[in-house]
Amino acid sequence: MDGILAKYGVRRSSEELQRSYRLSVGQRIMAEVRDAKGKREILAARTENGVEYIVVEACSDPKVLNKLQHRLRGCISSLENTSGKVKERQSALAGIRQRLLRRR
Repeated sequence: MDGILAKYGVRRSSEELQRSYRLSVGQRIMAEVRDAKGKREILAARTENGVEYIVVEACSDPKVLNKLQHRLRGCISSLENTSGKVKERQSALAGIRQRLLRRR
């Protein structure tokens, strides 16, 4: 990907790269905070103040919790669609293999 983007002149200033790197590291750190059962403790949510990290167990704002639930449902739906695509490809490959094995 780097080679493709470089070919088309996609560049950022060093300050932008540093900010992007710090945000990426911060996101990974927040994603690693888990409870004893391995469930994430902290989630990002869009609020009136921009994007904020929410400690789910400490959140008492129903609006924020609804936003988190809505975003998670969207993520689940997208993953289910992608999983379906992978299953379709697996099925197609299995059919091809069976046809090839019958010819032997």
